[in-house]
Amino acid sequence: MPGDKILRIDNVDNPTWEQTLIRAVMNPGQKLELVIQRGGEVLRKTVSIPQPTGRDQSVDVGWMPSGPAVVGEVETGKAADKAGIQVGDEILTLNDIPVKTGNAAALNAMLQKSKDKPVQVAVSRHGQQLKLSIQPFYDEVGKRFRIGVSIPESVHVEKLAFNAALRQAGLECKNKSGLIFELVGKMFERKVSIKQLDGPLGIMRVSGQAALQGLATYLQIMALISLNLAIFNLFPIPILDGGLMLMLLVEGVMRRDIKQEVKERVYQAAFVFLVLFAAVVIFNDVAKTLPHFK
Repeated sequence: MPGDKILRIDNVDNPTWEQTLIRAVMNPGQKLELVIQRGGEVLRKTVSIPQPTGRDQSVDVGWMPSGPAVVGEVETGKAADKAGIQVGDEILTLNDIPVKTGNAAALNAMLQKSKDKPVQVAVSRHGQQLKLSIQPFYDEVGKRFRIGVSIPESVHVEKLAFNAALRQAGLECKNKSGLIFELVGKMFERKVSIKQLDGPLGIMRVSGQAALQGLATYLQIMALISLNLAIFNLFPIPILDGGLMLMLLVEGVMRRDIKQEVKERVYQAAFVFLVLFAAVVIFNDVAKTLPHFK
């Protein structure tokens, strides 16, 4: 219910919203145990996580943090753009019903009720309140009514001293590195689809969205991509640095060099594997740009 505080999810105590969303993405089709606080009560709940959908393979559990509904992106030529909605506008009401959450979930729910009927939207722009009439359109890809805006989550930025920031950065790197190994493990267990991987096109898309949200978000995405590449390079696959270290370890245990012919065959097999892996990832990238992708 609105106002519930998540105290624990999937063995993570006092999770941030980022951790909560990651736990959902990492466990599609699974059931997660939650401990929540509702007023003075502490309750235990079980949530069934849905399967990923859409081009971004997002998992929509139906919960989001509360906050102002500030427009982060306006799709050119769509209904909101034609009506005069601008990036930075705060959506206050839709058909006189307050939009209380800082995400698209509440707005989308209201649009599905009104369907293709024009909606009256009140927005706040530079301290002034404006009322606009918008004609929703039906999105064949997402199978829902939309007005063509993106509402990012409300983010609170906390400034830290240098030493504290360094410790936090190290902790973030440790946690994100663990997530990469967890994701790969769940892929081998077939609990997570390979469709959730992004290649060059996906990186470009995410980087562009991050740049629109500001320098801090953009730098965070760049750091995350660098960390992903560093961890991938350490996988024990010949040709990669991790594979070379494994070969050296094997030779150290054997106390002699591995035959050159054997190394060549291993490198050839690894090269074929990497090419096939890249082909699958790029295919996913291209497929996500097609209208029929689900």
